[in-house]
Amino acid sequence: MDRIRIMVVSGILIGMLFSMVLAGTVYAATTQIIIATGTYVVGDGADENMKLAQERSKANAIRKAVQKAGLYVESYSKAEDMMITEDESRYVAGTVMNILEEEFTPEVVNDNIIRYNTRIKAEINIDGMFQLLRQKDRQEIEQNMQSYAALLERTKNLEEENEKIKQKYTALVWDNQIKQEMNNLLGKNESKFAANQMYMDSMKLLSQKQYQKALSLVNEALAKDEYEIGYVIRGNIHQEMGQKSEAIEDYTNAIRMNAYLGDAYKKRGGIFESQGNKEAAFKDYSQAISLGVKSYALYKKHGVILMGRSEWSGALKDFIKAYELNNQDNALCGMMGRTYQMLRQSTEAVDMFSKSIKMGSNDHQIFFWRGNVLQSQGKYAQAVNDYRRAIELYPCREYYSARGDAYLRMGNKKDAEIDYDMAKTMRK
Repeated sequence: MDRIRIMVVSGILIGMLFSMVLAGTVYAATTQIIIATGTYVVGDGADENMKLAQERSKANAIRKAVQKAGLYVESYSKAEDMMITEDESRYVAGTVMNILEEEFTPEVVNDNIIRYNTRIKAEINIDGMFQLLRQKDRQEIEQNMQSYAALLERTKNLEEENEKIKQKYTALVWDNQIKQEMNNLLGKNESKFAANQMYMDSMKLLSQKQYQKALSLVNEALAKDEYEIGYVIRGNIHQEMGQKSEAIEDYTNAIRMNAYLGDAYKKRGGIFESQGNKEAAFKDYSQAISLGVKSYALYKKHGVILMGRSEWSGALKDFIKAYELNNQDNALCGMMGRTYQMLRQSTEAVDMFSKSIKMGSNDHQIFFWRGNVLQSQGKYAQAVNDYRRAIELYPCREYYSARGDAYLRMGNKKDAEIDYDMAKTMRK
């Protein structure tokens, strides 16, 4: 009886573990398997490209797989106490997902209709997901997530548009002129769809750092279907290749096609800032924010410029928005602490400095600034410890003098005199 009970309990535990893995709550494995199916129907007399019909079926399956994989990425991020947006999760999912198996089956529904079915088995590379999500500034995700999301949405819209054209075609097939018009519309839709898939493939190549192949493919797609996101993607490629002038031209072309494309302003602003043109950068960043772009890097960069202007309240608003999107950057926490300090919000300042240090910051200024706040709170012993660490990282006159002040307020004149003497020997 005991043996049977043990076997039953063991079976239950194994079943629970298997369920946890399927639910995406166990992350010990190096991959996660995703299964998805897609379909596309050809028929009713429309002149459709059969090869492209197969690609549509596959794209439909991939889009569903990315949605499933995105949910897994979101569940992981929550378990790890990470902030992540839907656009970020879908880009990460699409980037780290590899198709292992692809099963394509045409199905004759009747004499006029063929249904193309695609079943894909894909895996999520957990290590790759770790790598992307653990980047403190999530640079690659920030660079590409909005373009990827726009292409996914465009794929869906083109699917829906194509279906509406075909439905209208079926209803009006008796009219040869309308039939030709419908076929022309289907042809344009097919061309846009094919280009859209090329844009998505070029982004995959970009994530793999195959810049020349990505550039060649996006150029081909732009020639087939000029689209503002295509210019953004090409701008990203040029930027990665260090071709800043070409990147600015691409982002400007994207804005020419769509003046409300906030992502292009954000990217162009980043290049302006790297060139030292902070005024132009700030103008583009502000425009991107006004257009509703919710980007961690954008808020952070905008806040840093305001911080440099001593516009502390505005900087803090930006930093808080950035922190809501990514709470894993110790540098951001340090800047938030400094901003709180300048706004005389001591408790919040110490809290953010401490978070920065806990996440591994070795910035001597963080220890010095926290030491100053602690000293203003009368916590002299704690301030001395912070000044000691700041001095270890970067010995200078200001840090020795500050520690000397803390010692003096503690009544420790001997150590204070030693630090004051050391400060005198320092050039700065």
